[in-house]
Amino acid sequence: YAQSEQRFKALYPEHTRIVDLSAQLNALQQQGAARQNGHMARLLQLTQHVIGASSVDVQRMEWRATVGWTLTITANSFAELEHLRERGLQSALPITLGNASQQGNRVQALLTLEDAL
Repeated sequence: YAQSEQRFKALYPEHTRIVDLSAQLNALQQQGAARQNGHMARLLQLTQHVIGASSVDVQRMEWRATVGWTLTITANSFAELEHLRERGLQSALPITLGNASQQGNRVQALLTLEDAL
């Protein structure tokens, strides 16, 4: 039990009071799973309402707790990126587009969906 308590304290240093180690650990893990499901739901919303309505290609996506979702995308033009940004605003999603550059006959950019959970 002492070893489990040490591991718990290492994982969750902000929880200084341990009453029922098993119950506390289960509750914290469920909270983490719910947050993770929330992040996936937001990505799904982004793809359905913003990206799915365009001819943008997603090259790479990454999630970071400090930033949110970051997607490397390619579009046919800068105007298409602007339409994408407008759809994000209409969908009430906190997206930003940055680092846009011409790559041959396509435009590459970073789309960030900020973490609001």
